[in-house]
Amino acid sequence: MLTTLAAGIIVPLLLILWSSGGSLRRSPWPALAALLWYGYGLVHAAVGNVHAPREWDYACFWLYGHIAAAHGNIYDPAVFARFASPFTPSPEFRAAVLDVGFPYPPPSIGLFLPLGFIASVPAGLALWYAVQFAALAAAAWVLARTLMPDDGWRGALLVLALVAALPASLMNVNNAQTNFILLLLVALALRDRCAPVGAVWELLAVWVKPYAAVLLLYDAVRLHGRRLLVAAVTTAASLAAAALVLGPATLASYVRSNPATREPASAFTEFVNQSLLAIVLRTHAALPAHVWVLHEPLYLAGALLLAGLTIVLCARAGSRTEAAFATTLLLGLILYPGALSSYGLILIVPFLILWRGRDAFPGRAATVAAILAVTIVLQSARFQLGFEANVLTWLACAYLLLARRTQPERVAARVGSPSGVVARMPG
Repeated sequence: MLTTLAAGIIVPLLLILWSSGGSLRRSPWPALAALLWYGYGLVHAAVGNVHAPREWDYACFWLYGHIAAAHGNIYDPAVFARFASPFTPSPEFRAAVLDVGFPYPPPSIGLFLPLGFIASVPAGLALWYAVQFAALAAAAWVLARTLMPDDGWRGALLVLALVAALPASLMNVNNAQTNFILLLLVALALRDRCAPVGAVWELLAVWVKPYAAVLLLYDAVRLHGRRLLVAAVTTAASLAAAALVLGPATLASYVRSNPATREPASAFTEFVNQSLLAIVLRTHAALPAHVWVLHEPLYLAGALLLAGLTIVLCARAGSRTEAAFATTLLLGLILYPGALSSYGLILIVPFLILWRGRDAFPGRAATVAAILAVTIVLQSARFQLGFEANVLTWLACAYLLLARRTQPERVAARVGSPSGVVARMPG
């Protein structure tokens, strides 16, 4: 508990030391020390889960992969009820998984299908964690090369330490979630945000976590026709591949009987759910068995307002594509009904972008460091206020977009630039 709370100090401190003009400027040692401390916690949690697998979330992934490998209909709850698994389901698991079916679009099965060919649960989980940690390392490298191009492996080490320290990273590992893979795809999408191939990364990210679909919003607002065409072709290719693996009948059942209509209301009101919808639903005295967003006018009003503001900000972003990317990404995180506390590790992307643009804020580095500190403390397991953390980060990114047009001339060119060194921040 204290370790995750301490991240509110350690993360901004690492950035301050890295960007200072002192002897520790760009030194890898503070980042390495933080990585060893927090990395040990992540690995320890993963090893413990392999030795004694928990019901969430790998049991879900195991079922998805094995049912698909057995050519069962992953959208039919009856198939889940009949399928023999090595797990004894709790009532909560039965209501949220067995009675719902595969909750993602058909192409998402590609993420879990390989697990269907690994009989041993511990062996499959160990491989699953190996892939997750490899994706995390690759994401750190891509983010460093994109936002800190002159810092090489030291920049990647810093990013890796920052991600490892985030409270949401430990939540992700505890639940064997997929957010490290998503982070890699989002990092690639950020790197290629002005190239057609970036739309491929965005669509692949959608199949990992559907809220990433909001990244296409910026392309639509700026009328990036080639990227939208690439996105359409990638979608068609993904659906064709899914039809080949699952069969057309399974895809048709997804359309006829969408699993979202079977999700229990508890999935959107549980404490770990940090979406706008969850905040609205928690104000209700009583809920129906299933929730439909069109029946929630307060959620719809908030979603339309936030989406409208984001569209206006992106439309006037000009060359500030990094800040527009971060603001749009946060919009998806806030509005996605299934956003959990563990999803918050994606905040490393706007964190790094805010730090790059710290000179645009009154108080400069001190102000951004304070924003990061408060956000991380809110995100911690002690408070579980991920929604508030996401909104605060969105507001900071929105401010970065609203800063005076002359402001980018004074923004540091790299994360590693010392405060006070001025250069034009590239788009």
